[in-house]
Amino acid sequence: LPAYYKTLFIVSPTDSFPPAHLEKLDRYMENAGSLMIAMNRVAGDFSNARGSSIETGLETWLEQKGIFIDNNFIIDANCGAINVRRQQGQFNFNQQIQFPYFPMITNFSDHPVTNGIESVSLPFASSIGFNDQDTSVIVEVLAQTSQKAGKESPDLYFDISKQWTGNDFPLGDLPVAVLATGDKIGRGRSSMIVFSDGDFA
Repeated sequence: LPAYYKTLFIVSPTDSFPPAHLEKLDRYMENAGSLMIAMNRVAGDFSNARGSSIETGLETWLEQKGIFIDNNFIIDANCGAINVRRQQGQFNFNQQIQFPYFPMITNFSDHPVTNGIESVSLPFASSIGFNDQDTSVIVEVLAQTSQKAGKESPDLYFDISKQWTGNDFPLGDLPVAVLATGDKIGRGRSSMIVFSDGDFA
């Protein structure tokens, strides 16, 4: 990759990354490149109401950099809604229901990347993990869930009739966007921003 590309964006990849392409990314980052990744680790299919995993090889490359996009669905009590078609007697009508798999993110850090953003919906997002004891990578959380959140494994069925309770959201402040710098990321002024959802962009 030519050095005059100051920033690369990888948004919602669906195909596998060949090793040769990942090696080019490594070389780019070693030359003070900047990278923004917005990727889906999981996917939801409304046609059969199922959720499944996505693998492109990019998640493994990120793990080598110390960033782990977990293979899960985040659920959040602070969420968006979907339209569901209901039938009552002879009448059909659309009804909006809260859908915790569409987290509405309102918890942002004080950073130029997120300044001015009040809320953003991240449909079918995953949690992001990192080792805060690893000094070769410095991670700053840019956005996280509310304090009423949870995780669900993929290969699940979306039950739109489920009555959600507080017990379904035992976790909180799950990272969904991070900024990473340090030796593991690249040399010089290299930096990488990772969002665990590719659809919002």
